[in-house]
Amino acid sequence: MRLQPRPPSRRPTAKDLQAEATRARLIEIAGRLFAAHGYHAVSVTEIAREAGVSHGLIHAHFEAKAGLLYAILAASNARQTEEARAAIATPGPVLERIGRLIGIWVDYDLRSPALLAVMQAYYWQWSQETERHNRDSLAAGLEPLERILAEAREAGELSQELDIARAVRAIFALYTQALRPAVYEDASPAACAAEALAQVGMLLAGSRTTQASV
Repeated sequence: MRLQPRPPSRRPTAKDLQAEATRARLIEIAGRLFAAHGYHAVSVTEIAREAGVSHGLIHAHFEAKAGLLYAILAASNARQTEEARAAIATPGPVLERIGRLIGIWVDYDLRSPALLAVMQAYYWQWSQETERHNRDSLAAGLEPLERILAEAREAGELSQELDIARAVRAIFALYTQALRPAVYEDASPAACAAEALAQVGMLLAGSRTTQASV
């Protein structure tokens, strides 16, 4: 996806505003069509036709249909992150707080398991620019988890030796893997969340102190 950020010192021109409006309209239409018919059943030509633009414009803005899906999910991830930041403000044992966080992630990520599967496949094929954008988005999305672990370590619930950065990466990897049954076995979001939290509990077991709540 070509993000094409504007220089902060330049006021947006009429052309800039029109391009942003077109991009937003394409995202809205594609999201509606994907939800109604499935990702694979909707063509770039169909999206462009409904938006009243040429299909080449979709390639210019999003690097084809998969890039358009990325833009849709990136917007959803931003809302997910805001909700997660609010949710972790409530205190509690570390696993309880992580459980609340995982619940929010699952609620968003499994609204369409089929679209999630497409996005995971695209994850290994997108451009360097999209990878940079995704890393920034992911860092923001994982910040609430990092904060939970840091506060638990500071409170003495987790060992001072815990490498928080590595723990965050490991927990996210476990979480991602725990979503696969929703795609291939029709597992419920609640079941996926429970499995993810159980694995996180095992991961952190060696780092929990004797004072930690069970």
